[in-house]
Amino acid sequence: MCTHFDHVGQVARENSANLLGRLATEWQNSTNEGSFITPVFLGGDLNITPDNQAYKNLIAPGNMHDSRDIVPEALWHGNVDRTFTGFTDDPNGGRIDHLFVKDPTQLSFQSWGALQNRFDDGVFSSDHRPVVVDVRFTAEKQCRK
Repeated sequence: MCTHFDHVGQVARENSANLLGRLATEWQNSTNEGSFITPVFLGGDLNITPDNQAYKNLIAPGNMHDSRDIVPEALWHGNVDRTFTGFTDDPNGGRIDHLFVKDPTQLSFQSWGALQNRFDDGVFSSDHRPVVVDVRFTAEKQCRK
């Protein structure tokens, strides 16, 4: 799932977090086959810092997991504390973009990072840095006829 939470309305952000948490559970439960659980990821410009109630709703017990919390810090790269830049070099942008996963148990997380958002000529590609996570998993699936 990819989303963009409201940048002004706190109630809208909390309701969005609750809705997407329920949807992630529904998707995961509807796609289980045998012992394999289909991974469900949520990412985007969430306009929430980790101290925001909407973030706390997303990571409530039984809900989502922030992929950054799963990956050991030694495997982080990029500007890990600032995903929003506002098309500037101001260091105070904050971490408001995230990648969550519903159930990390069958996944092997290789790295987490916040990539550059500037080309070599200095032009910004966005006012946010892309947040990425490298994940490995094995899935065995039979094709249905």
